Parts: sequence; C-alpha cells; structure tokens
Amino acid sequence: QALYQIGLVRLDDSDFAAAESLFNEGLGLIQGSGDKQVMALLLNGLGESARSREDFTLAAELYRKALGYNRQAGDRVRQTTNLINLGVTALSQNDFDKAAEFYKEGLEISSGMADMNGSIYCLEGLAATYWTNKDPERAAVLFGAASAARSANNLLLEPADRVPHDRSIERLRGLLA
Repeated sequence: QALYQIGLVRLDDSDFAAAESLFNEGLGLIQGSGDKQVMALLLNGLGESARSREDFTLAAELYRKALGYNRQAGDRVRQTTNLINLGVTALSQNDFDKAAEFYKEGLEISSGMADMNGSIYCLEGLAATYWTNKDPERAAVLFGAASAARSANNLLLEPADRVPHDRSIERLRGLLA
C-alpha cells in the first residue's frame, strides 16, 4: 500500500515511469498473497498512469482487472472507483453509451452506500455523457448538482480527473451558447 501511495504522488508529478515502477514493484511483492484489494489498488494505479499517457486501451484493461478483484473482495467503494475510471476512459475514446453504463452502475453502488464522493463523480460522468446526446440542459443540471454537492461536502476533484472534467464543461458551454 505504501508503494501505491508513493506511486500516486509520482503520478501527480507526471512522473509516469517512476509511478509504474512503484506499482509494478508492489505487484511483485503482493503476488501470491491472495490480497485482492491491494492487487486491485496497484492495477488501478497502473490504469491511472496508462490513462494519463492516453493509452486508453491499456487503461481500460487494467481497470477491468482491478474491478474484478474488487468484486471478488466485495469492496464496493473501490468498485465504484474502477467504474468511474472505466467511464472516464470510455469518454476519452468517445464511447459515450459505454461511459454512461459504467457511470450508472457506479452511481447505483455509491448511492446505495451513501458514498457522496463516488456519487458526485458518477453524476459528473453522466452529465458528460448527456451533453454528447444533445441534452445540454440535463447535463447542466447534473453538473450543477455535482458542483453544489462538492462545495457543500468540501470534496475536491482529483488532479488526474481535472482535464476530462474541464473538457466536458467547455463542451457543454459551447452547446448552451
């Protein structure tokens, strides 16, 4: 878990090689232990690195593997995280219908646990899929609700998610103009 956390710091610094090295080192250490949750964390970290480098095919593969481990472990919070990451990856590939499926499943899980952060990310993802379906008013309502909930609960948008979020907002503004 320490290698995962340090790897995330390297990701925030855009040092992808160092991050991937740390995540892979962690995978080497955890192999055979049966700890599905740590395996999933490290695979998710590798997925984040791949997505940051815009290798969306690899990112989706790694997120799916992480999701599988989290489902086996029954870790619903991290399942939501993996679904959100799969949604962002699908959006980046302009597969809006698939992205919406991931976000809807994530919202179902997160709202059932009262996971505000996960629910907000899923609402934002659904908003991003709605503007593509030419329903900018609904997208604006969802983005507005998510923004208000973020402010009220003092929840920040993670650095890796800022670019796709801002890109979606700009596209929505263009449609509403």
